[in-house]
Amino acid sequence: AVKSFQRALEIDPQNPALYNNLGNSYKKLGRNQDALNSYSKGLTYNPEYTDLLNNLGVTLNDLGQFNEAIKSYKRAIDLKLDYAEAYNNLGVSYNKLGQSDKAVKSYNMALNIDPEYSDAYNNLGVVQKKLGQVNDAIASYKKALEINPNDADTFNNLGIAFDEHEHLNDAIQSYRQALLIQPDLAEAHNNLGH
Repeated sequence: AVKSFQRALEIDPQNPALYNNLGNSYKKLGRNQDALNSYSKGLTYNPEYTDLLNNLGVTLNDLGQFNEAIKSYKRAIDLKLDYAEAYNNLGVSYNKLGQSDKAVKSYNMALNIDPEYSDAYNNLGVVQKKLGQVNDAIASYKKALEINPNDADTFNNLGIAFDEHEHLNDAIQSYRQALLIQPDLAEAHNNLGH
């Protein structure tokens, strides 16, 4: 895919959508720096391309540049007020910085825009658990699983929350369900083993 997008850019070198697609291809290959460069180049041709801004933020987050990621997400949200994915990603970066209150607010904004956004419910549950709100976290994970019943990470997170609440049978069942969905989920194997 990378070569195809590079060839397309030789033909149309000022097309921001092609830079976005090239960046996404680099991300899938784990080439974050190349993805960052591609998204940044695309933004030189259209600085208001919200998907480029969001994807740039995800890449910056993955590179540990959380404050820069937050700036990119906020710019995308300023341009597209109903951008649920950018709000969710903003919450992820705030959570990485330990700013739980801002993370919760961001996830809730994402859910106000898209009440069926399972990733936002899962991420909200992670923060709620971290804040000691285990019952709320369990409810958030369950809501995420109502929407997307094939999310191994959410089943694993639910298991962790049940484990913390000493509901061991529910925890074991959640870890097993995670492993049915994703047999190579190392964290679920580890959690089931202890």
